[in-house]
Amino acid sequence: MLVVHIAFECAPIYKTGGLGDVVGSLPIALSKLGVEVAVVIPGYGFIKRKKYLPGTQISVFYAESQWFTKPNTRHDPKIQAVKYAHFAIASLDELKRRDIRPDILHCHDWHAGLIPWLLKAQPDAFFARTKTILTIHNIAYQGNFPLAFLKRAETQNIYELLAKQHKRISFLKEGIRAADFISTVSPHHATEIRRGKVGFGLSQVVRGKRGKFVGIINGIDYRVWNPRTDRLIRRRFGRTTLTAGKSENKTFLQKQLGLTVSPEIPLFGFVARLSSQKGIDVLLPLLQNVPKRRIQIVILGAGEAKYTQLLKRLQTPEFNKWVSLNFKFDEKLAHQIYAASDFFLIPSHYEPCGLTQMISMAYGAIPVATDVGGLHDTIISGKTGFLFRKITSPELLNTVRQALHVYIETGKLAKFRRLLLRQNFSWDKSAREYVRLYRKVAHL
Repeated sequence: MLVVHIAFECAPIYKTGGLGDVVGSLPIALSKLGVEVAVVIPGYGFIKRKKYLPGTQISVFYAESQWFTKPNTRHDPKIQAVKYAHFAIASLDELKRRDIRPDILHCHDWHAGLIPWLLKAQPDAFFARTKTILTIHNIAYQGNFPLAFLKRAETQNIYELLAKQHKRISFLKEGIRAADFISTVSPHHATEIRRGKVGFGLSQVVRGKRGKFVGIINGIDYRVWNPRTDRLIRRRFGRTTLTAGKSENKTFLQKQLGLTVSPEIPLFGFVARLSSQKGIDVLLPLLQNVPKRRIQIVILGAGEAKYTQLLKRLQTPEFNKWVSLNFKFDEKLAHQIYAASDFFLIPSHYEPCGLTQMISMAYGAIPVATDVGGLHDTIISGKTGFLFRKITSPELLNTVRQALHVYIETGKLAKFRRLLLRQNFSWDKSAREYVRLYRKVAHL
């Protein structure tokens, strides 16, 4: 069976977020199970191209277009619309040029949403036996544009096919309707979408798939996220060196960031985009009272300017002894925060899957999270973390208090941490579920 993954990013060749990690890791896990796999991404002019995913024989192909030569740093919607509409055309052209006839085209998020639609709207004998799966990684991002944006030479064909019915286009909606099967990145999030709790206007469209929708949890790459082998942290550690390793990493981070240095102070980490989805509004009231709570919080992330400004306004010399604000993405610092933290804050309003909680557990940091999406599927409240359902600042504070009871009792903390390190969120299990899905879809 030949499965080709199509996405706008694939780590480590090009990565802007979690989707890149998925597309860079899942094909490797599938290959180990005997699946023939390849990847197609845009032929960006500003990346270093690789023929294979590093350390593998998994081919990476590049869809060519003039729209990929320069980064669209301003995210101009006119450019985004044409770029990813042409990405759909160019991806299929690249496969035909190489005479690659996949059994499954596994398309990821709205950027690749028009590929299933194109194959239905304009059937191509070359892909007659090819089935399509569209994975929704974040249903809030749908690729919604005025259809007139596509009235250009490169995308005129798409414009003409849709012009009689639409004035606007949703790449994700068209992909959902046309794909042979759709998936999202956790079972609980699939339920949330179907019930309309987190559908962003597409729940009814998803329900229309009538059983052709499933949630499969993501995994993490333990070659990257493993405290026993991690070269980006101060001291590597495992189960037998857990307490000493956490302590040394915490002291190092406290000194590095100018926090009060003390092994007794509970340290909370937060590594995420600064966006409404990630619950910055829920976190802000807690931050305002951190010095009184005698806890420390380290925040790492970039994102919406309004949240950056709100956080900056909190800064005073006293505040900075207890809270470290780092408005950037820094891979090395992220690893050190996971290794140093006693707890990890994940107050998301919705979380399709989430990798933060899996990584924090791998490093012995207890997640404190909302009971949504993939957080619900991966955290056992009271055993491998603490979940709260009502997404408010008082509820977050109450849950932080519960977590601190574990920290106070040394025996409980050590037991909790040992259990965290026994959790396994590798891609192996998820890959086996995808193989079953591919076989099912191939015979539709």
